[in-house]
Amino acid sequence: MLLAVALSAIFGRGPERPPIGVEPGRVEAREPGKVFGPQVGFTSRRSLDDHFDKHGAEFSGVSKAEYLRIAQTLRDSRVGGPILEEIRRDGVSTRFDRRDGTFVAFNRDGTIRTCFRPNDGERYFRRQADR
Repeated sequence: MLLAVALSAIFGRGPERPPIGVEPGRVEAREPGKVFGPQVGFTSRRSLDDHFDKHGAEFSGVSKAEYLRIAQTLRDSRVGGPILEEIRRDGVSTRFDRRDGTFVAFNRDGTIRTCFRPNDGERYFRRQADR
């Protein structure tokens, strides 16, 4: 089972049922301080393209590669101080950087769901925690 969990973290696939010892429907927190690295990005190339087209301009004319790096850096940043984190009931982690107003949401396997700068900043982040 450990191998399946490790492979799931690496490749974003794995068993549909929760690991042994985890109650169905219960959110399992990911390992504190887990860094996924640059090999784990958006859920798909199309998702990256769509999100960059929609939100890239919010980041002062960065390239698509720079936008991806911004999302990965916030996802992999140490939580505390200006970096806030909440894990929703569905297991999606959300982070908010108070320094520049960037929000990121990502799955347990580290794949990024979205990255942008919400108009209402931290209030948006707090609302997402209740989803």
